Amino acid sequence: MRRLYFYCFFCLILVSFSALFAKETPSTPPTPGFVSWTWDIPENIFDQYSIIKSPYWSDAKCPIGGGFRYVHLRNRQNQDEMHFGGYGYFRPLSLYFSDSIIVMGIYSAFETTYIEGKTFIDENNEEDIVSTDSFPFSVGFTMKWSLPRHNLQVEFEMGHYWSRVESEDYDLQFTVPPGVPLNGKLKRLQKETGISMYFGLVWTSERRYLSGIELNLTGSHPTGHKDLSIKISKTNPISLPDIPMEGEPTRTGTFIGLLYVKALAIELMDILPEFPLKDKHHSIMVEPVVGISYLDYHRGHGLIAGVRLNIARFLGLSYFHSFKQKSESPDVDVFRVELGLEIGGRLGGIKGS
Repeated sequence: MRRLYFYCFFCLILVSFSALFAKETPSTPPTPGFVSWTWDIPENIFDQYSIIKSPYWSDAKCPIGGGFRYVHLRNRQNQDEMHFGGYGYFRPLSLYFSDSIIVMGIYSAFETTYIEGKTFIDENNEEDIVSTDSFPFSVGFTMKWSLPRHNLQVEFEMGHYWSRVESEDYDLQFTVPPGVPLNGKLKRLQKETGISMYFGLVWTSERRYLSGIELNLTGSHPTGHKDLSIKISKTNPISLPDIPMEGEPTRTGTFIGLLYVKALAIELMDILPEFPLKDKHHSIMVEPVVGISYLDYHRGHGLIAGVRLNIARFLGLSYFHSFKQKSESPDVDVFRVELGLEIGGRLGGIKGS
């Protein structure tokens, strides 16, 4: 199934390339107010607005983009979570007005997660280790509305996701009648489907200090049937057939809201005199971050604070700390690396969700 997910994801990218270069821009621009192909919109439609030259204004009519993200989480119980994901979008349709443009299409995204730490199943065995990996994949509708007159861009995505979460406890200790102690491997597999959504709002200015804000809201909610399988295998010192077990599905709803303040733009030429690209599109933006989170399955509510270094608008390095959890779970330190790419527009486009 994972091969199918990757196949669909990369097919989306290949189709996007083919569509982008299938036509040349016509000499007559499309009529405002009518739906047209995105690549038919003239390059200079918003030249009267100086904000489009800002290094942190995303290309208003870029039909293709994508990126990758690596996230490492570490809590105070020395439990690690590693996330690697990718996304791509293809927005071939546009609705063009005299002072704004809406580009629409489809997106595809995946994320694989690996968690390792002390198990919550066998509290008497402190050396016990449990590992969990998950693989959600989503496809859906995407749109971006650019309003250069107001220095504003709005992005929205809504799609359907498929998720597979698998946990393995390699040294579960238990007893069987009449009190015989055994250990074995506990495997838990949960499959589900649901709805995922993303809303992003970016306001940009041309100032070096306080040059914009960025709001990102992401969430997911399971809607379909949850298929749960739990069993114990590889028992010793007595080998027994697989033992099926009953259990409740894990709650998996999520919501994360992050607000980035684009506080300071540092020109790369000021700190790297030999930097090969000598234009104003290459700077480091220092962005303090605050936010809230709700992770149904583990941590409950929490508050988030941190900082992101937005390098040349296509590379992001972030550190967050999630604290004051409304549960007994510990605080979490988060390190994140993001890489974004827009094809047909300027290099850039990290997605801060």
